[in-house]
Amino acid sequence: MIVLLNEIMTSFLQLILFSLFPLIWWLFTDKKVSFFQWIGLKKVVGDRSKIWGMGVIVFAVLVALGLLLIIFVTGTKNLANTQFAKATPAAMIAMLFYAFIQTALAEEILFRGFLGKRLISYFGFLVGNLAQAACFATIHVFGIVSSSGIFTILGVFIFTGLVGYLMGYINEQLAGGSILPSWIIHGCSNVASTVFLMFYL
Repeated sequence: MIVLLNEIMTSFLQLILFSLFPLIWWLFTDKKVSFFQWIGLKKVVGDRSKIWGMGVIVFAVLVALGLLLIIFVTGTKNLANTQFAKATPAAMIAMLFYAFIQTALAEEILFRGFLGKRLISYFGFLVGNLAQAACFATIHVFGIVSSSGIFTILGVFIFTGLVGYLMGYINEQLAGGSILPSWIIHGCSNVASTVFLMFYL
């Protein structure tokens, strides 16, 4: 129960921290639309079958590549979700908060909702989306840089950069700027990798 309460508090704290800078930016620069609209927490606009069809394909590729990365490259020692290795009911609920709130929603707001949209509006889709994907990848290698070799770091950078780019593509090119598709795909990918670790460890 303590694990669950800690995870709920940590999840919402990270969500607040990752939303704080975008909120301050919005307050001082662009209040023509609501904050939620501005960062993409809005209804999906577009061909839903195309969005979710691509989403399922991206999810399958991300999970497959992610599991291969865990097994053959990074191992499990540096992964944040190894804390849920014991599949107790409290750990399962805590894992859902971790997967969907602490990581998926917080990161989608910061990287795709804030950074990606600002960079794309300034540099155009290709350069802006590549830039946000590179930032997303960079933050993911910080946790392993001191304990991993160059090939592991490069593998994680390429993998998370690809993830970031595909999420940005789905949101901006298919979903009318909504970050809901990438939030769902990101959260489900986190759940899949964590469930895998529960049985792999």
